[in-house]
Amino acid sequence: RSTLFPYTTLFRSIEMVRTLQQDVLTKPYSEECRFFILQNLELATIEAQQALLKLLEEPPKHIRFLLTTEYPAMVLPTILSRVEVRLSKGAAVEKNATQLRELSF
Repeated sequence: RSTLFPYTTLFRSIEMVRTLQQDVLTKPYSEECRFFILQNLELATIEAQQALLKLLEEPPKHIRFLLTTEYPAMVLPTILSRVEVRLSKGAAVEKNATQLRELSF
């Protein structure tokens, strides 16, 4: 079992990354895994992306991230080098989230 936590267009500032860090550290009660969806990553400031990098490098075992962007060129190369890139459009976020839930980690 897993739970999705969407962080939508508010994910722009370093303060939002700090909130995300606190949420990530909270262990799930009944779920095996928690998925965080970070949409429109290209809107995040450079500072926010750098702070996110730490979470991507050393995520807790019970955490998975789905990052979306319409403009990969606006995402730090260090982030792109640490994630699996899937090119998709439109409603693909929901499809990818569903696929993530079905994976066993």
